[in-house]
Amino acid sequence: TLGQSESRNYRVINEGTDTLLISSSASSDPAFTIAGLQASLAVGESDDFTISFTPTNTEEVETTITIRSNDADNGDPYTFALVGTGEGPEMEIKGGGSDFALVINDGDTTPRSADGTLFGEVNPNGGSLIVPFKIRNTGTTTLVIDDKSVIGTHPGDFTIRSLSTSPFNATISPGGEKVFEVEFDPTAAGTRNATIVLQTNDA
Repeated sequence: TLGQSESRNYRVINEGTDTLLISSSASSDPAFTIAGLQASLAVGESDDFTISFTPTNTEEVETTITIRSNDADNGDPYTFALVGTGEGPEMEIKGGGSDFALVINDGDTTPRSADGTLFGEVNPNGGSLIVPFKIRNTGTTTLVIDDKSVIGTHPGDFTIRSLSTSPFNATISPGGEKVFEVEFDPTAAGTRNATIVLQTNDA
């Protein structure tokens, strides 16, 4: 599950004739972490250690575990590969007209005409403009939209339409899509700015 850890235990055994000294251990990808590997093992001694996988997205992640020691027989460093795939919802929002051709990245602060986030000129005396956007769940579990809001300098000039409001709970299955609209109805002339916020279970 995204944002949560899954752990596996591994064992090192000193099958040699002298003390095994482990100088370091590392993972090539930060999604995998190593814990509990002791620095020295006497002849015949074993040590269990843990590797945890904490995914931040639903893509497959591969890492190489590297253990450095004074082991001359099996080679130094000792390496092996691990692969993990995160499970969870992943929200993608697209704009750009009826074909929804352009992805709007989370945290995007640069409005553009091409993706529909730059609304252009609208007459504040009775005029408004409605622009559609599409949410797609590219993850592996149900996406839940818990709340919606408009914040920023002029939040009253923008309204999120087409998402349920009371009680607020919109769900999108893996691979599913939902279209919503934002209406721009300016209350004054000049540049009007706001930020759309959708709270979800997308970690």
